[in-house]
This record gives sequence, structure tokens and C-alpha cells, in this order.
Amino acid sequence: MMRGALPDEVLIRAAVLGVFDPRELLDVEGKDYARDLAELAALSVETAFGPDWLWSLSEDARRAGLTLLPPPGPARVAHLAATRPREGDELGRAALDLLAPGPRADLRRLLAGRTTSLPDDRLIALFKMLELIGSSGAVLPDWLADGDARRRLQHAIMQRRTAKAAQAVLPDRFRGRTRELAALRDFALTGTLPKPGTGAIRRLADAIPDGVPTLLIAGIGGTGKSALLEQLRRSLNSANEVVLAQFDLDRAALRMGDQVALAQELLRQIGYALPALDAGIAGLRAQIRNAMALSQGPIDIEAAASAIFGAMSGLRELLAGAGMHDRALVIVIDTFEEALVLGPQRVAQIAEWLRTLRDHGGFAALRVILSGRSTETLTEMPQDLATLGVIELDELGTRAGRAKLRDMFRRLGIAHEDLIPDLIAEFGSNPLVIEVLAIFCRDKPRDEITGLMRGDDVDSRAGLDAEMRQCFLYTRILERLADAELKPLANPGLVLRRIEPAQISGLLAGPCGLATPMPPAQAQALFDRLASQVWLVRRPDPGSAVLEHLPDLRRLMLPQILAAPAGREVARAAADWFTNGPGASQPGATFDAKYYAILAGDADLPEDAEQLHDFALHLGAAAGDLPAHVQARLREAQGHVLRSDEIAHLHGPARNRALRKRRETQRTHGLETSVVAEEASFAAPPIAPAQKMTAADSAALAQSLFATGQFEQLAEAALPLTQDLIDGILTSAGPQSISEPMHHPAYLAALALLATDDDRLSAFGADLAEWLVASGRSEVAAPMRQGRSVPVDIALMLLTVTGQLNTPHGRAFDESIHNLKSAPFVAQSLIEWRAALARMPLGMNWPAVSLQVMPVFAPALARLIGGDADEEISLAIESTQRDQMRMLLQTGNPAALRDLNIVENALSGAVLHLQPGLAIQGELRPIIPGRQPEFQDPLRVLLTGGIAAGNIAKALAPLAAIPWWPVELRPEAFSGRTGATQILALIDMLDKFGALTAFVAALADDEAAPLPLFGALTAFVAALADDEAAPLPLRQLHRIMTRAESAWAGALTLQ
Repeated sequence: MMRGALPDEVLIRAAVLGVFDPRELLDVEGKDYARDLAELAALSVETAFGPDWLWSLSEDARRAGLTLLPPPGPARVAHLAATRPREGDELGRAALDLLAPGPRADLRRLLAGRTTSLPDDRLIALFKMLELIGSSGAVLPDWLADGDARRRLQHAIMQRRTAKAAQAVLPDRFRGRTRELAALRDFALTGTLPKPGTGAIRRLADAIPDGVPTLLIAGIGGTGKSALLEQLRRSLNSANEVVLAQFDLDRAALRMGDQVALAQELLRQIGYALPALDAGIAGLRAQIRNAMALSQGPIDIEAAASAIFGAMSGLRELLAGAGMHDRALVIVIDTFEEALVLGPQRVAQIAEWLRTLRDHGGFAALRVILSGRSTETLTEMPQDLATLGVIELDELGTRAGRAKLRDMFRRLGIAHEDLIPDLIAEFGSNPLVIEVLAIFCRDKPRDEITGLMRGDDVDSRAGLDAEMRQCFLYTRILERLADAELKPLANPGLVLRRIEPAQISGLLAGPCGLATPMPPAQAQALFDRLASQVWLVRRPDPGSAVLEHLPDLRRLMLPQILAAPAGREVARAAADWFTNGPGASQPGATFDAKYYAILAGDADLPEDAEQLHDFALHLGAAAGDLPAHVQARLREAQGHVLRSDEIAHLHGPARNRALRKRRETQRTHGLETSVVAEEASFAAPPIAPAQKMTAADSAALAQSLFATGQFEQLAEAALPLTQDLIDGILTSAGPQSISEPMHHPAYLAALALLATDDDRLSAFGADLAEWLVASGRSEVAAPMRQGRSVPVDIALMLLTVTGQLNTPHGRAFDESIHNLKSAPFVAQSLIEWRAALARMPLGMNWPAVSLQVMPVFAPALARLIGGDADEEISLAIESTQRDQMRMLLQTGNPAALRDLNIVENALSGAVLHLQPGLAIQGELRPIIPGRQPEFQDPLRVLLTGGIAAGNIAKALAPLAAIPWWPVELRPEAFSGRTGATQILALIDMLDKFGALTAFVAALADDEAAPLPLFGALTAFVAALADDEAAPLPLRQLHRIMTRAESAWAGALTLQ
């Protein structure tokens, strides 16, 4: 998080408060008010708080503010005393409670395991703030600094939250589904299914023999999936032989199925289930967080895999050490269809993660239960999962349906239990239908309930699916309302989201056929009677003068009501009410008018993206009422990742933005194959023509082409992408922000050129020179002379690998290079370091370089870090950091991935200064260009696709001689089928270990092979590609890496 001159006190107060008015934190009369307001705005998001719109810090900014708190003592007490959260600001209140010198009474009771009356919103706020404070690095008060106390508090909060959620899902006795529950429980305990013919499970043929045993639960909303899973959880509470972990992919943090998020959540739940291991598991979670914090750039899935794989190894040791390794792990993933948002490759990644967990997590067995709406979606599973069968939920059955309705009648105090059999016979035993029936019957006289069952549509329910049965019930209820005036208010009045008394007389009376004009007293009386229909409406807040229709009921019935003229007339009247009538002065009236006009079919959305964003925020969940194409545009305006079918509704800039967002997200999660595959449906032909590749919208596509080995196609775009890069440098008024410079499309396209023949490379240089001269760009403009910038650094790297830097046109960059100050600086990123190496022939000394960009475990560098520095280097490194490396090198036990992750994290901030003349002559020569993330993606795609995987164990054999090579990645670990997580961890470690003579010789299968400048990855690819039968992309990748290596070797030699 970047912060300028914003006063510490302001950021601290904003961090402690959940929401705030910026004018209350800043000096509005001060000379720096505008500057501080703009800076605070950049760190905040707007959020609705009651009738007001206030600000709230982003999580990163909040953590940064919390770290600025004075240590526990009088100064902190004074800070907190001056910070007063608003009424209802539970997050701010939680911060004050947790940072106080001692725990308040409610927290003491939680720590002691006693019951407390804390409401749910306070518990949620306490849990969230506890996580934020713990991960911020702020000095904790003594009572909270004790890790055991903190974990006990977290567990107590989680226990309360779990109990509350369980009660909401299953408030009464579990009814029916006895065979399904027994089958689920047996599967959880044994991994087996009941004998064929029991009827509870439909067996699926041809399950993968070695896959993770998986059982599916399918059913639309309202069929009782959540209740069944909650009853399973309760039934397994006393089963010590299994640990149950549950994931809901509808939760924002887990929605994309990101493996880091899944691993962290899994570890948290295991720690909660096995308190004896929680301290050790908290350490594993911290290691993952630290590893991800070291990542340079927005993505590093290889580093994430190393951290996850290391955590699995650590979990295995914890379980074995505690004698718990004989337990099985049962993972339930609910709303699994959310994983398909990014395409089927994402599902395959989750499946592979589950398999890796099974093989390396230390549990005796892993069993998986997937729950979702569609049987067809759930049964299309990848080979890592052995899908044994599916439980398809529909109605409970007559007996169980009667029992469930009886339970609800008794809980709600409904007297007419003798009517239950007839109600179930009429409306069926769908769980949600039963709940709606019970709520409707509450406080209703007997004749109104019996009237609901009379109608000319006898047996019309037969053959309807569960969702249509819900609609059938709602329709019957609306038609059978005994109050003649309320009946038209309910239908077509259900079109309105919210109702107030003035709307009954001024908006609904005409379209609903009520008397007009209607006196205010009559409208109020109708409003009060409507409020008693709790099956239809609710008050947003106690005592509110507004009613809102129940969202689920309204959404189900809305299409049917709008299909009738009266429904559309209500929508038009509502649009006019908020445009020209009394509603025009209400907050958000313009958006409400637009909403109802769209429902009536009389309007479309505005084109302005900012207006769309605000419109979507105003509507919230009600956006789901609108047509599919409108929903797609609103979701795009909010920055959501859209499904392919949603993007098909979009056109123009909105479509381009949605495509870019989807591609970027897919690539972030390692789904480059999906990006390339989907391109055929979005913009035929599958590979975009060269002129399209110059647009920012195509960056993720270019990166995906490189990752998937489409080098020929990407090389065609090398010239336009390079031109685009140079034009951006020349026209920019200042430094440009580029999130992934080592994966910049122009640089990758230049590398792709190296896979082609020499003529193509020469033609690129000639065409570039001609363009520079013909357009006058060889006379480099003022922005180029401003000195170092990321785009200039990329251009230097691009020109180096293509052999163009020392040509006449390449020297157009001389001005920017010569104007750099000679004062030393620290290269904190790989792009800065590489650019410095490219500039070296022009007389610059190398800068110091952060160890984060170097292969720190390469033997030559590791021994220098862990030993005494010699004349070739100087180290800005603390003795404790050096000690961490010494312990790694001197240990007599095999190193584990987590050991390496700990050392790497300890070295964060350490700086290395190489002396150019000496360094390139010695053992350090191969690792001078630093790490090489640009080559990790294509190698990952190749190896996880099964290409040349059989050679891995042989190629890794020499690494067994290195004591600190991780035991999880030794050659024998790759003798059988290998998962993607393990492959990614291997690539990450190869990069961090640099060039090893024995390893390179073994890979190249040539004892005389020269030591590669780029290190282990080049040699690794060389070994795999040293086979005429190797796939073309693999041989092309080898050619790219060796030619890039030669280019850098030439650049270094010129010193």
C-alpha cells in the first residue's frame, strides 16, 4: 500500500473505525485538506451505513494503519479514547474491545468458554477485526498477545457462529432423508456406498480407480441440501475417526476456488476441529501468508504451490506427531457450480488440489462430497475425482413432509394440525414449500387455510419440478387471499420492491383496481393489514414505516406477474412515481425509476460505466430481477468476472472490458489453456491477428499464448507490440505502472521470436529500425530522457534478447541510460536488475540487488549468504538472517519445503552487491540474471499436461547430493503419477536454486555441456527437449531459453 503525506493519526483513527466521515478525521480548514482527502479516498471505499454513505478503509490500508498504533500503554489508551465509533459500527467497537488493555466482560466469558449474549453482528465483527489485527503486525495487548488466548477467542467466536448458522439451517428436528443421511454418513466414515438397490444413491459407472472418492448431492434451491449436510455434520460430531471440513463456494473469499484461499480455510477448520494441533497449524498458515507476501507482482502460482505443498508436509508431521494420522478427512464443498465461472479447467485444478491433499496431507483417507443445483454439472468431473454416485433430492415424501409441517405448526403456534395431511396432499412435500405454507398459515383462521386448498386446478401440481411447485403455491396463496382489498395489493402490487402508505394511494390504487382517490387514512389501514402478511412482506427494521416484499417470493413470481398488463402498468406507475411524483425527492430516485422502467420494458441501461456501477450498488440483490442482458452489464460495471454466456450479452467497450477481466482472472489462476480455448468463441479465429495484440484488452491473451506454447502466432505480433510499448514511453508524461513487467506482452512476443528462424529475427530488427526512422521516433522525445522507468526497462530487456540494443536504432535509448544518476540504488525488482545488466556496457556499475530477485538457494550464493562474504560481494544482511541460512546448510536432516520457505522469508529485505568484473568469472556467473519467472508459465503448462513428465525423476537425480534440496521434491517423489501442485512447487524450487553443475550435466546428458547462464530451468528444459520425439512447443521453449541466455551472455561480455 502506497501512502504519502497523510498524517499517521488520521490513518490510525480510520483503521480503528469501521466506517467514518472523512470530514471528521481531517482538518477541513487546513491547507493540506484537499491533498489529504484525495489520499484518504484512494485508501477507502464508500459504503452504505443506514441512510448515509460513509467511507471505510480497504483491508490493506486498515492493516497499515493498525501497525502505526503506539505500543500498549498510555499513548495507545489516549488514541483509542479519542476514537468514538458511530452507533452500529460494530467493526470499530470490536477494534476498541480487542485493543483495550484488558478483555471486557463479554470477551472474558468467551475466553472462559461460557455463554454470552453477544449478538451475531458483534461476533462477526470481532472475528474479522481479530484476523485483521493479527495479520497486521500491530503490537497486541498482553492479554491478546498470548497465542493460546487469541486462538481460544477465535474458537469461541467460531463456535457461536457455527451454532447460529446451524440453527438457522435446521431449526427443527431433521425429518425424512433417512436413507440419504445413512448413505452419506457411511460414505464419510468408510468411503463406501450402500449396496445397489437401496434407492438412496444413483451409482455412476466407470469411476476412476485411483481418484479421490467423491459423492454428489444435487437439487435446486429449497430441496433441503443444506439441512441434509447440517444433519451430517451433527451426526459426525462424536465420530473421532473423521475430521469434517466444509467449504461454501458462494462465499466471496472462496468463490473462485483459489488454492491458497482453500488451503488457508482448510487449515483453519482443521485447527478448530483438532485444538491440540492448532498452534502448529497457525504456524503453517503464517508460512503461506509470508510466502505470498514475498511474491513480486500480482500472481505467483508456483510460489503458492510451494507454500501449499510445504504446509501439507507440515500438516502430515503434526498429525503423525500427535498420533492422529489414522483419521480420515471429509471435505464438503457446497455451491460447487460457482467453480465453473472460470471454466472447466478451474474444476480440474480444484480436483488436482484435492488429490494432492489426499496423497500428501497426512490423513489416512480423503473423501469428498460435492453439493450443487445441477446433476449434469456435478457429474462432469475430472479424472482426479472418482465420482461414485449421486444423491438427487426432490420432495421429502408424504410421511416426512407431514412431520416437518407439524414441527413448524407447533413452533409457530398454529392450532390446525388436523389440516396437515390435506395440505401436504395438495401442495407436496418440498421443504421450502412446507416452510412457506407454515408461515402463511400463521395467525390465519381455519376457513382461510381450507380455502387455500380449494380450487379448480386439482392435480395441476402433478409433473411440476420443485421450483414450479413453489410458484404454484405462491400463485394459489395470492389468488386465495381472503381480504378483497389486500388481494390486488399482493398481485400485481408484488412488482414493487418496497411499499409505503403513500404509494398505496398514489401509485398502486389505480393499477390495482382500488378506489381512487384514496384517503390517507384508508391507505394507512391497508398498509397495517398488509404488514400482518408475514409470508409476503417484512419490515426492514423494527418500527419501520416501509414494508419490503420477501425477495425470494418476489423473484419467483415476478416474471409471471409482469407477463400480465396489470403488472407492467404497476411498473410504469412506479417509474413515474420516482421520476415526477412524490418519490422523486427520495435518495436514489433516479435509479429506482430506471429499475421499474426496465421491468416495464420501456427503458434500457445508460452507457456510462460509472452510472451503471452506482445503479448496481443501489439495487444490490434486486439486480437479479432484471433481464439477463441487463444483469450482465451491471455485473460488468461492478467489476465481477462474467461467465461466457453473460459476456455473449455484451457489446462494444463493455464486452472488451468483460473479456479482459475474465482473461486476466483466468490467467491469474493458471488457466491460460481456457483463455486460448475460449478465444474461438469470443473472437474467431482462435488466435487474434497481429493488429489486435497491440490493445491492452489483449494482454492476458498474449500472455496465455506464450504460456501455452503458441510461439509462432505470438511472434507475429512482436513488432506491433514493440511499437505499442515504445509509443507508450514517448507519449507518457511520467512513469507508468505495469503490474507484471516480466510478463509484458511485448517482451513475451520478443521471446517468442527466438523460437523462429534467424531470418524472422533479422526481419524484426530491420522493420523496427525502418519504423523508428520513418516515423521520426529515433529522435527520442523528452519523456524518454527522464531516466529509469518500468516501460524503458522492459524495452531494454526486449532489445537485449532480440540483439537490437547495440544497433544504431537500439541506441535511441542511450539518452535515458546516460541521464541516469551514477549514485547507487537498490534493484528491488527483477526488471530493475535485468535493465541494469542491459545498461552495463554503457559504463554503469551494477546496483545493489534485493535477494528476493535472486536464486537464494543456489549453492554458490547460499554458501556466501551463510558463510563469510568475500571480495566479490557485500551483503546488507543481519546476523540473524545469516544464521537462518547457516542452519539450513548445516542441518544433518533432509530439508523440507517449509524450512526453505522460512529461510526465504527471513532473508526478506537483505541486499546483495556484486562486483561486475569478478562476479561473472566465478561460480556466481550462472545466476547473475536472477530468477526467471517469464519461463515458468510455459514449463508449467507443458509439464502439467503430461508432456515429458517421465523424464523428471531421472533429470532430478543429481539434486539428491544437495543437502538442502527439499525432501518432498526428491527424484523418487516423481516416479509415479504427479499432480500439478507438486509440479508447480518443483518449478518454483528449480528457479530458487539457480544453476547446479551436476544437475545441469544430468539434464543436458552431456558432461561437457557449458554451464547455462540462466540456470536450472534452461538446463531442465534442455534435458526434456533433448529428444527428437519431444513435442514441438517443448523444443521451441528450449530454443527460446538458450537464445535468450546467449543474448545476456553477450551483453555481460561487453563490459
